Amino acid sequence: MAAAVSSLRWLFGPLLLLAALSTAGATETEGDALCQAGNGLPGGFQPLPTGLTAAELDFDVKAALYIAWGQAGIKEMPQVLNAACGNGKTPTLGQPELLGACQQVVAGTNYKLHFTSRLLCEGNGLEATGGSHVGAVDSVAVVYIPLPVMTMGSGAQPSVSAQTITFSDMGGAVVA
Repeated sequence: MAAAVSSLRWLFGPLLLLAALSTAGATETEGDALCQAGNGLPGGFQPLPTGLTAAELDFDVKAALYIAWGQAGIKEMPQVLNAACGNGKTPTLGQPELLGACQQVVAGTNYKLHFTSRLLCEGNGLEATGGSHVGAVDSVAVVYIPLPVMTMGSGAQPSVSAQTITFSDMGGAVVA
């Protein structure tokens, strides 16, 4: 019996040590949570750097971000935010701010993006400061950009395959 326990210790000891070392000091970032990184599966989503300006973003990441941002602008805004400008105009989306991003290489690339964008009112005398801020849009989207060979040489047509959009008011309360 003692020999069996000793051989089990020899077998599982290194595995336990490896597991402890691989998780020691690990902190979860926005990208890790968004991409579900660290699950050890090949072909899964991998975090991309964030905190970059629009000019610093990789071309495909920037294209995916603006495609998802455009889709968020199409969604019908809740009535309470629709009337928030007070001048009869509907709020518009400000520039997107990338909060988290990851990519998955497939026959092309899937980009999973978490971004926010302010809802701004124009025509109220505040154009010099970008308009007045009346709320925000928070979105997580998956954008697929195919390989050029997959489109028979024509321009790759990216598409949004999944997207969640949440509207909030000035105080950050979710508005339905």
